[in-house]
Amino acid sequence: MSDGLQGRLKLIGQGPNTYGDGYSCEGDIRENLITASSLFDQIVVSTWVGGGLRDSLSNTSAEVIELPEPNQDFDNRRRQFISTFRGIEHLRSLGVTHAVKIRTDQVLAPRTFTWIKDRFKNQEGETGPLIMSDFLAHVPFYVGDFVIAGPLETVSTFCLAQLGYGSQNIHSSISSDYVLKYLSRVDTEFYEIINVRIPISPQLSDPRNIELRKYWVKAREHYFDFLPKEELAAITWRGKPIDKILNLNAFSDRKENTSSKFEVATSVGVLKAWRQILQSGRSEFMRYYRREGRDNLRRLAKGLRTGSYEWPRE
Repeated sequence: MSDGLQGRLKLIGQGPNTYGDGYSCEGDIRENLITASSLFDQIVVSTWVGGGLRDSLSNTSAEVIELPEPNQDFDNRRRQFISTFRGIEHLRSLGVTHAVKIRTDQVLAPRTFTWIKDRFKNQEGETGPLIMSDFLAHVPFYVGDFVIAGPLETVSTFCLAQLGYGSQNIHSSISSDYVLKYLSRVDTEFYEIINVRIPISPQLSDPRNIELRKYWVKAREHYFDFLPKEELAAITWRGKPIDKILNLNAFSDRKENTSSKFEVATSVGVLKAWRQILQSGRSEFMRYYRREGRDNLRRLAKGLRTGSYEWPRE
């Protein structure tokens, strides 16, 4: 088994491996390495050329892979999957069967690494669902990506599903976008439920579309597993406990990921869930609607008039 540490490490501003706001990840990486080195066989940090990590981590157990930094990916929809996939391919050459991908600006508690590794032991052979960090029961096709873990082939397929679309986005929300792309690759029923000839976002937001919600609950249970809420709460993000940044009461508990407890989400419930996301600090939604909302309305109007739809492209 292996733990792959991956993230947007690049030299921007002062110091090595800093984010655009000046936050340095090296301390977080080293803290994760202390824990992970005793639990996993291989540790890879997949980053960008010029980030300074190869030298600064030379005295650790991590192997640093440096890649040319992609251009024109301002919201990180593809770059994280480029670096993750390259790390996965390297681990594959070492005979690794399972992987954990985490952000380089966060720290997982030792007990969380142990919980994930125990889940791997319970999986049959080298197959099993993706373990993600969180989800919202009333928001179709939303899952969080603070953690992405699972059998190596499953994590690899998840990455390839994103990269296969190139610069094409099929949903306004980053989180829903990568879930939909993954399901479009691995689940044939996806095309029976989702009409790919018209915009997907309105289909997902329509509370009357009960069949779509039933499909998502079934697909979520089959393809995904999630951290228990207490393990999500144990994550530290950029030096702060995650429950100081996100309203964790808005997120669903792992035991709710079951199709046997399907409940029809009312329009009030959907609106409440979206409000909780926005209040919890997931600003990606607000950024999208400010930037692209008007353009997408024009595309939708054109699609309704002509019977065709041009996917939004960056």
